[in-house]
Amino acid sequence: MSRESMPVSQRENPEKKPLTPLPFFTLSSTPTVLIFEVLKQHKEQDEEL
Repeated sequence: MSRESMPVSQRENPEKKPLTPLPFFTLSSTPTVLIFEVLKQHKEQDEEL
């Protein structure tokens, strides 16, 4: 992936890792439904703990 296609925040802080397992730049190209599915799975995992 080219640096030009990454968000400005990641270009400015390339060494800074996102807090979430999913990189920020994938969110913009990921269907909203898929994001909700991931969030739902995380919520279910939290309830299991």
